[in-house]
Amino acid sequence: GRKIQYGYTAIQCKSTPGEGCFAGFCIWDMLERKLHKAIYYQDGEVGGEPMVLKDKATDMVYIGIYTYNFEEEQTYFLLFDGNNGDLITRLKMPYRVPFGFHGLWVTKEELSGHFSHHGEKESASVTASKEISYV
Repeated sequence: GRKIQYGYTAIQCKSTPGEGCFAGFCIWDMLERKLHKAIYYQDGEVGGEPMVLKDKATDMVYIGIYTYNFEEEQTYFLLFDGNNGDLITRLKMPYRVPFGFHGLWVTKEELSGHFSHHGEKESASVTASKEISYV
């Protein structure tokens, strides 16, 4: 089988309000068998489970996480480089995303079928990439 260099785990600590929300995440170097980096979210912010995303075209790995800021009462989506943990982007979400929310990547055809099933007209902004997959 193919060796994978990095693994990812969520960080639960006393600052998080309960099960399913986390203070950050760790990147583990599986080849060196040690912690590569620990990333903590901003003060007053907790996140859900880290989602591993892979760009099949470049073999690049990303970590996506929904976080909630209690002071702002605002949800964000954070995208990190899966190799070095650098924050790539922080997107303000238009709606609250609950803790424990799990993602599923679908093709444009599957999403269009969902709209058709519910009698909705497909949004012009609906796009899907076949190059990014949920690992």
